[in-house]
Amino acid sequence: MTKKEVRNKIITVLKVSLLKHGFIYNSKIGSFYKSKDDWKYEVILGLYDYNPEYKFSFGLCIRNNKVESIFHKFSGTIAEYQQSSCTSLTPLKYFDDKTVDYKITNENELSIALNEFLQLFENKIIESINYFTTLELLEKEFNTNPNFNVISIPDTYIHGLILAKLCNNTNFEDLVKSYAAIVDPYIHEKNKYYAVVEYLRDESNIL
Repeated sequence: MTKKEVRNKIITVLKVSLLKHGFIYNSKIGSFYKSKDDWKYEVILGLYDYNPEYKFSFGLCIRNNKVESIFHKFSGTIAEYQQSSCTSLTPLKYFDDKTVDYKITNENELSIALNEFLQLFENKIIESINYFTTLELLEKEFNTNPNFNVISIPDTYIHGLILAKLCNNTNFEDLVKSYAAIVDPYIHEKNKYYAVVEYLRDESNIL
């Protein structure tokens, strides 16, 4: 199988299976998404060619427009790409610690892997999608479970602080300190982190 054949098979199977949950395929970026009000939930495919073996996995992107509108004041991302950002990005391992990715070498193995993923989706992933519908629920998991989000540093901690502030988390300053200890070694990134912190400390910016 070629990488294109593997991708096409995955997309064809998921188009049918995820449609019943309201997910639409976005051919421009190769993901499946559903939106409601300020929320977008997106199943993102990562596919890697180690011919003759192929490896693929999925991530669940949850986006809240209110969070992202604050984040992009500091992100440096050009406007046309800002709508593609995630508030949180959750790997398969969060839903099943035995599942990191799928490795296949032929069409039969691909079918088995897709069945396994769809079982995981039906049993656990869709449950999370239906659960995380408020900032408060997302914030609690984001800032207490380190396995929930895999966005890069410092953006993951910036998102955590934005969520905490929007949800009036009384531990906001404690989070600032604990996250700063992780961010500080990243010399080229920490200025952005502290700029966001000062912005969030000004209550007039959050009203």
